[in-house]
Amino acid sequence: MTHPGMPKPVASTVGRALPEPPGEAVGTKHLRQGRIIDAISHVLRDEGHHMKARDVHARVETLRGEPVPWSSVKATLAGNLTSPTPRFVRLARGRYGVSFSAQMSVSRPATTETPGSPRRQA
Repeated sequence: MTHPGMPKPVASTVGRALPEPPGEAVGTKHLRQGRIIDAISHVLRDEGHHMKARDVHARVETLRGEPVPWSSVKATLAGNLTSPTPRFVRLARGRYGVSFSAQMSVSRPATTETPGSPRRQA
């Protein structure tokens, strides 16, 4: 019971959880999409031919040294098929490879060019 003019009683903190200290940054727990794309590209290029999506997933986990959600690998493969310069190609149900345009962007040698001189390899 409170009396007029008296301050209200402070609520008890007994039994209430204290706020938790800040934990790890979100980026340390969740793989960034670019890292998954790079890992999948690396696996498919190293293999040199098309692979089953489940095998790609297993190799990506081995490469990264940590669990990678199957749904992330599957979504990354499916989501990078139809752009003007797709990274991956779907060769059959559940089988993927690196697209020709992605292979060319990696295998082209670097060139140096100065005005008035022919292109030469670095």
